[in-house]
Amino acid sequence: MPERPTKALAPLIDAMLLTGNMTMRGIVRELQRKASSVCHGRDIRANVRARLYWLKRRGRLADRDAQGRIHVQ
Repeated sequence: MPERPTKALAPLIDAMLLTGNMTMRGIVRELQRKASSVCHGRDIRANVRARLYWLKRRGRLADRDAQGRIHVQ
């Protein structure tokens, strides 16, 4: 079985979270579009939740607006 590239999703996820204008569904869709080969076989929603958790642990504030967009400050 060929090895899958071990490219990190964290920088892509962080950039989308810090812009603050995307919903969870939008982030997942954009990740699958930008890094489809890296996303194969991974739980993308779990990766996004893990990045949110990581950012909160480092003192960032994460909240959602009325449309469900995630804002990290």
